[in-house]
Amino acid sequence: MDDEVAKDEVNSSEIDENVEEPVPQSHWFRDLHVTSPTTGWMQKNNNSLAVYVERELDTLVVSFDNLQDAGNRKISRGTWGYSFFTKFGYSHLGISTSRGNWFRDQTTIDLLENLKEQGFFDKFKNVAFTGTSMGGFAALAFSQIVPNSNVVVFSPQTSLDTKKVPWETRFRVGRSADWSLPYSDGTQGLEAAKNVYIVYDPIFSLDRKQIQRIPKLPNVHELWLPGCGHKTAVVLRRLDALNYVQKNGIEGKIDAEMFRNMARRRRYIVMYKKGMLQRLEQRQDSEIGKTFGNAFLHRRRKHMRWLKRQAAK
Repeated sequence: MDDEVAKDEVNSSEIDENVEEPVPQSHWFRDLHVTSPTTGWMQKNNNSLAVYVERELDTLVVSFDNLQDAGNRKISRGTWGYSFFTKFGYSHLGISTSRGNWFRDQTTIDLLENLKEQGFFDKFKNVAFTGTSMGGFAALAFSQIVPNSNVVVFSPQTSLDTKKVPWETRFRVGRSADWSLPYSDGTQGLEAAKNVYIVYDPIFSLDRKQIQRIPKLPNVHELWLPGCGHKTAVVLRRLDALNYVQKNGIEGKIDAEMFRNMARRRRYIVMYKKGMLQRLEQRQDSEIGKTFGNAFLHRRRKHMRWLKRQAAK
């Protein structure tokens, strides 16, 4: 009888004449599919989505959306850094938002506090918080929920509270968010972290002023990418250095000298040239800008010839 029933069964696409062609799904959706060996869960609350995928229990990475991803409606959209964390086998809690509100909503706060109360974070040997820009703010602010965690952030803000940073002119929607909620200042509670790695451009004045608010603590490590503006994570990816910074930051062992050596390679990429020329233009140093531009082209051509010789060996 059961075999006869099975022969008569049809799938949903055969029933629905209006079914659309398959749409690429996000990686986390596939990992949480009923046929996947991976375990985890997702939770949707108003404007936020939390996705947890469990792999090994040595390390949990908690990541937050950046502003560019906020409100992205693509079905294939993943949580920030998902592919990277998957490659290294980390368990991952990714938090996304549908608005650029800098995670100033009670549901996100309740989610993380409830997880702490339930002992969710206690089963991991190492917990790391990470993100860039808006996500970097959230990583700084919420890291105090898990003492002794590692924090890796790229061009982060510390707050958009107009009472604390009246000079901040960016992120209009974020500045209008509710900054009276808890965890609204990324400079607070950092003494509880194991390591805090902050990658930013000290020449970019607004980012520099944000970082200057952070106390000079022995566990806080500033990693400079001068001339790269607010796109430090993108620059590191172009330098093939983002994996190093993420992995070693998550594990609490970035070598400052090695980072400086990798950062020097920015001299050969166009994003660095554009960033420096923009700064010089703002200072109205046209002659210095012309000299810098010519020197960059000469240096880059020389570097490209060297790369070709290396490839030919």
